Amino acid sequence: MLSRPRYGWTHFKILDSKEYSLSNVYDDIAFDWTERAILGLESNCPFCVSGWMEPFEFYCTVSDYYCFIITDEEEDEEISDDYVDGEEYSMQVFHIKKEDFCRALVEDLERNLSAWDDFGWDSIRRRQDKDRCGELRRRIQRIKELIE
Repeated sequence: MLSRPRYGWTHFKILDSKEYSLSNVYDDIAFDWTERAILGLESNCPFCVSGWMEPFEFYCTVSDYYCFIITDEEEDEEISDDYVDGEEYSMQVFHIKKEDFCRALVEDLERNLSAWDDFGWDSIRRRQDKDRCGELRRRIQRIKELIE
């Protein structure tokens, strides 16, 4: 689902979706996505993860049985385009359970834990939080507990 982060970028692909290149200039993907997954699992509500594709935005809303990927990409011709308030956007829908999405997220983060620890753009925050890797491990463990 998430590739190993390299040079400030990771690739997201779920089931038969296209591959989306996500920047970490504005988001700390590992920490933001695990926080949202935990909140969604604890509250039994849908949750949304997001990313920046430069110059487009990426949103993935995860519900109990479906995942909705919404972008404001204008070039994607294979996806039906709609308009909201004059803005063009594309949406794809995938049949995947919330628990399976979270399981894939955890597996990908664990596979490249040290790379995700260094992936955040905020070097000041990274220096202040010397236990980022430990915090990420705690979040991963919490997700595992919630999906069991």
